Amino acid sequence: MAAGHTVVAVERSPTLARAARTDNPPVTVVRGDAAALPFPDGSAGVVVACMVLQDVDDLDHTSNEIARVLRPGGSLCLAIVHPFASAQDPTSFHTGRPSPITAPYLVERRYEDRAVRDGLAMTFVSDHRPLSRYVGALSSAGLAITAMREFGIRPIPWLLVCRALKLSHQQRDATSH
Repeated sequence: MAAGHTVVAVERSPTLARAARTDNPPVTVVRGDAAALPFPDGSAGVVVACMVLQDVDDLDHTSNEIARVLRPGGSLCLAIVHPFASAQDPTSFHTGRPSPITAPYLVERRYEDRAVRDGLAMTFVSDHRPLSRYVGALSSAGLAITAMREFGIRPIPWLLVCRALKLSHQQRDATSH
């Protein structure tokens, strides 16, 4: 890249990996899973997880993998469906109005979101997790949230964006006391 950075995407789906490789400009993609990243320990300065963490089966293991590949002082930049939005009844996601919360916010659960874009019908299977679950998984992995923003024009925000810093062992020890 022009700034001297190497950007590599990780994609589990062969179809999506192929699409990224053949896009304009093409993206370097390796087939892999967020729970077993195909990179050496401490090899990344930045990890971007855009609309990923709400879709992983094992949030704790994935958070640990992100921390494993980040070098100390490295950053995780993440975006997820806001937990306030995913707590709503999925049948009303695309109605333009807030919906009732039909299950307890603090209870993790799977949900499906069906959408049609450009004539293509898509189904997204994700997990609703309360905000404390994400914060706890990142913290346990040695990542400290340093910035957080919420976005949306409706009464309930739909997007949560965070930056987290990988702490050194000394920083982790100092914050655990």
